[in-house]
Amino acid sequence: MNFMKILKDSGNADQYFFPNSISSWKNLKGGKKYQIDKGYTIKSHINGIRLHEWDVSGNNPTIEKECQYDLSKTFNSIKELRKNQEYKNLIISDDFAKTKQNTNKGKRIKLGLFIPSSNKYSNDIVAAKHCYKNIKKVIYKSGYKIDFPGEFDPSSGLDGLCEWANSVKLKRKKPWRFLLLLPFLLLLLFLIPECNDKEIFDMEINTNSFIFIIDKSSSMQSTIDEAQKEVNRVLKVLLDKQGLFSNYYVNIISYNKKSNSALGKIEELNNDTVQKLNKYLKNLKAEGDTYLESAIEKATYEVTKHNKPTTLLIVTDAEDNSIVKMVRQIDNIKEKFSNIEIYVNSTTPRILKDKDSIPKGKNEMALKTFSEQLNGKFGNSGEIK
Repeated sequence: MNFMKILKDSGNADQYFFPNSISSWKNLKGGKKYQIDKGYTIKSHINGIRLHEWDVSGNNPTIEKECQYDLSKTFNSIKELRKNQEYKNLIISDDFAKTKQNTNKGKRIKLGLFIPSSNKYSNDIVAAKHCYKNIKKVIYKSGYKIDFPGEFDPSSGLDGLCEWANSVKLKRKKPWRFLLLLPFLLLLLFLIPECNDKEIFDMEINTNSFIFIIDKSSSMQSTIDEAQKEVNRVLKVLLDKQGLFSNYYVNIISYNKKSNSALGKIEELNNDTVQKLNKYLKNLKAEGDTYLESAIEKATYEVTKHNKPTTLLIVTDAEDNSIVKMVRQIDNIKEKFSNIEIYVNSTTPRILKDKDSIPKGKNEMALKTFSEQLNGKFGNSGEIK
């Protein structure tokens, strides 16, 4: 049976969907969609689903009732279509078109349809869930949001969705509120001090999440003292930007023969984390041997738990045979990061003092290779800005 006839017989519900004269079913990956043919646009403004902002004063309930009527008729027609064997898996798609307007009171929209190649939407509850998800998206993209009722419970199926539609009330989105704040945001942008806020010890922070990894073996005390000032400087600048343009996440791992995590995981940057990290660095004491592999083990665990692109910033004297070992096992280490985007930048106290990034000896050579294999850089080669 022709689906347009079924829609028309369902209270002229064909008006709520793309017109048959300029639309057709198109085979896509995973199913087929009822879409407007390329090169055509909807010209009529006298039909379609009416979207209006409801009158909170209650003086004009007609406008919200028009919207409720159209939406409930739309979902009722989907119920009728699904009774036919050919359309038993059918739902509304998130495709829509706005019809030409003749007033500024509201909008009219027409919807597309989707039939999957599998039976995944044959269940009434699943179909209702996805119809609700798609109409909510369409309403939002049309410049409105659902003010009442709350979230739809899909367990009530398509019958419940029709009831939900009969009570829905919309409000217009208010994009102009953001525009009022724009001059203030631009002013803040110029007031933020310009400095190397995305570098620690000339190492670039490539992502919004990073772990500062510091060697605390016996030769590193003076570098640890410098790190307190450098890390504190960068964290303060990033804290000023937190939530304005980006969200930052941070932790510190120190190591000698064993590794230790300051926060136990990568945490969102805020005043509390800055205070904890500064206290952690202040209490670090240089002692023992150097074993970077233990710190990398801990970092892989924290990065995979965090599951966001992360930069590792390593400061070490590189007097460490585990670096050569890790280069040999680089494929295993990459695998441990579970395909998460990772950057490993490294430097040494010698480079910080001499500004000479040419590696000295086999361990620095290995550290350079290790960093480059993990998308990072060794020292300040002049390429890091």
